[in-house]
Amino acid sequence: MAVAIGALALPFAALALRATLLGGVGRALVAYDVPPAHVDAVAIHGGGSPAREREVPAAQLLGTRANAVVAMGGPLPCCDPDISYAGATVRRLRELGVDDARIVVLNKGLSTEGELRALRALAEARGWRSLAISTSAWHTRRAGTIARDVFAGSGIAVTEIAMPAPDVDVNGWWRTPYGRTIVFGEWWKLAYYELTT
Repeated sequence: MAVAIGALALPFAALALRATLLGGVGRALVAYDVPPAHVDAVAIHGGGSPAREREVPAAQLLGTRANAVVAMGGPLPCCDPDISYAGATVRRLRELGVDDARIVVLNKGLSTEGELRALRALAEARGWRSLAISTSAWHTRRAGTIARDVFAGSGIAVTEIAMPAPDVDVNGWWRTPYGRTIVFGEWWKLAYYELTT
């Protein structure tokens, strides 16, 4: 009898182990910090979704703990009404009620690294000493890794912030084609970055 019960329990245990291991692969992409007490500016990586998961944390910091918000990102494909990733971010910030006077538009960078290099140049030109960088939760591991390299030696403190991304469940990412694309893509991009720098 115990052998029969054990045999019946084995597939359930295997499923639970699979979910635990695969969930760990998704959760390992998430590496953001507690938002700081104050920063000179909060920057938003281009991309994101209509749910504004990258803009909301930045707008919340801007209200009390940041002096400016930087919308980052170069050109979008032809004919997109936002023109650039930064333009799309500005539109979503306006939808959240952020005043244009507080927004700095940085229409540069065709990649996470390109955006961060442009941000470092902007921060140095403006004399900023501390930045929070807002992105999707699943993007924080790679974005933080690159930010540490780009800002090394600058004397500018950089913090990654995020809220849970509504478009990807990092605990069950393998259940949807989009989740698989994001998680596999992030790990591939992180590995490529680490191998080529």
